[in-house]
Amino acid sequence: MILRKIYLKDLDELYSKYYDTTNRGDFATEEQVPSREAFYKAFKITKFYDDMVHSYLIESDKHKMMGIINDSYLNSSTRSIGILMFNVEDRNHGYGTEAMIRLSDRLLGPIDGHTKQLQAVVDLDNIAALKMTERAGFTKYLAVDGHQIFLKNRE
Repeated sequence: MILRKIYLKDLDELYSKYYDTTNRGDFATEEQVPSREAFYKAFKITKFYDDMVHSYLIESDKHKMMGIINDSYLNSSTRSIGILMFNVEDRNHGYGTEAMIRLSDRLLGPIDGHTKQLQAVVDLDNIAALKMTERAGFTKYLAVDGHQIFLKNRE
């Protein structure tokens, strides 16, 4: 499993998978889905990697696009992590957990000395994501408005 930056060549497949309702469920309504043109424009401006948000593709060792994971600054010492596994057949095999562990280890490791805490917010109905987040070393912090907030701190 590989985490890598997103390139122009990835955009068609990424757009199709990211906004496919079979992948996102109720998390993206038709009104929330940008046009393909707006999606490309956003990439052209930020490359989906800027001062506030870093996005990475999750790929298999054979370069199959399996999902996306990102981190964004909440404040100077806390980042939020979000993940979406695209393919149903790639879920429940530990790829998402491994991606969360790799990214959190990088963010809380010695290279990035600023980040002291990570946060993940998971829908309480998403049992698989709740389990994955705990397996990735996050601790339940607070349940509010149908979501579980998890934290992971620098040791």
